[in-house]
Amino acid sequence: MKKFIIILAAMLTTACAGGPGAMGGGEDKFTAAYVNAHIVVGKTTQEEVKALYGVPDKSSQSSSSRTSWNYKKHGALYAIADLVSAAPGSVPGVVSADSALNSAKNASEGSGKLTKVMDKSSGNTAVKGDNLSIDFDKNNKVTNWFLY
Repeated sequence: MKKFIIILAAMLTTACAGGPGAMGGGEDKFTAAYVNAHIVVGKTTQEEVKALYGVPDKSSQSSSSRTSWNYKKHGALYAIADLVSAAPGSVPGVVSADSALNSAKNASEGSGKLTKVMDKSSGNTAVKGDNLSIDFDKNNKVTNWFLY
């Protein structure tokens, strides 16, 4: 049980400290300004994207050797919460961890909604999204990207 709590705490710390969809601190990697500054169509490679955003939440490949990677802003937090919510009853103490993770998810969603309202009221019209899709050609270079 103690080992599970330590692993869970480490995963939460990682999810909250940085990387894709990091909560709090740092620059928002899900804005058009950030993506434009860090991803150059025809030049940026898959490895460079992975260094910026980590392992994609979803990856797919077409028959024409084109690859698409998708990232969710809160991907790590939601993945951990889903993992823990599947365990209640099977591991003592997980019910309280599940409750804490759901509270964190709700706070994160509420914070995102509040930020959007504040941005609109202050005139900030920067393009932002909760999801980023990046397409690559057969040479593993970016062909385009979309925020939504």
